[in-house]
Amino acid sequence: MKIARLIGVFFVFSFLLSACNDDSSSNLAQSAFTAVGSSDRASFGGAMLAESAPMQKSAGSMAMDRSRFGDRRIAESHNMEIETDGKELYSRVRADMAFCASIKCEVISSHIGKSDANLDTRIMPEDLPKFLDSLEQGKGSVVRHDVNADDRTSQYIDLNARLKNKENFRDRLTQILNTKTNPNISDVLQVEREIERVQEEIDSSTGQMRYLENETSKARVSVRYTVPYYERRMDYKPLLGSVFMAWNGFVRNVAGVIEFIGLALPWIPVVLFGIWIFLRAIKSGLSAKAGRSWFKRKSGIDANGDSGKQG
Repeated sequence: MKIARLIGVFFVFSFLLSACNDDSSSNLAQSAFTAVGSSDRASFGGAMLAESAPMQKSAGSMAMDRSRFGDRRIAESHNMEIETDGKELYSRVRADMAFCASIKCEVISSHIGKSDANLDTRIMPEDLPKFLDSLEQGKGSVVRHDVNADDRTSQYIDLNARLKNKENFRDRLTQILNTKTNPNISDVLQVEREIERVQEEIDSSTGQMRYLENETSKARVSVRYTVPYYERRMDYKPLLGSVFMAWNGFVRNVAGVIEFIGLALPWIPVVLFGIWIFLRAIKSGLSAKAGRSWFKRKSGIDANGDSGKQG
């Protein structure tokens, strides 16, 4: 009995101890997560920065301060979600597009639907705070604002170095081609093909450089407009369209039946007459077969009767 009590006290003590350890470890983990999360959101960590806009900040204040990055090539992007009234959706998107056109901003793509819309723009950094504030102050509310910064400096330096090397190689090939006396035709053609190949690579790298410069010199703002679910109206057009399609199909089928009857009607007497002849022939055959059977039976009876009388 004493052993059972000791075992029970041991289990109770172990349970209380584990509960205390779980509470302390969970509190410690929670505090560590909060500290790490706040430090990550507050600092620019190398190549990537991702920040969600606190509700107490204005949208314009979320624009990056590019002066602290120096000559680094930073691709800045803002992803926003704006919830607005369904009746104001079209006018809201058109107003934002008009404000974009009034400043140093270009519309990359846009889409307006019944319950959602999208607007993708690229804007100069000096006009970015004004545009973000305009988006926040329009009809509706900003429910999400994410900021991303991608450091493209190493990519830009590497691409620029390769471009210069290719240009120097092209210039050396051109110099060899111009200074060579009594050149061989095959050598000339080979050098020209090599110059053409290098020039194509230079053109491709130049296009990549321009795209990278445009991407890092401007900020990209992508806006998604949504309508609350409870404000969306039921659309009965697909149901009405299905009813009309079913009715049209029924009418077409009835028309097909009437057309078939009209085409088959002249042939009905012919078909009936053929059926009558066929049945008449079968009946005649059956009658003839029955007559022959009766005659055979009659003949057998007469023969039996005659032989009986002779006996």
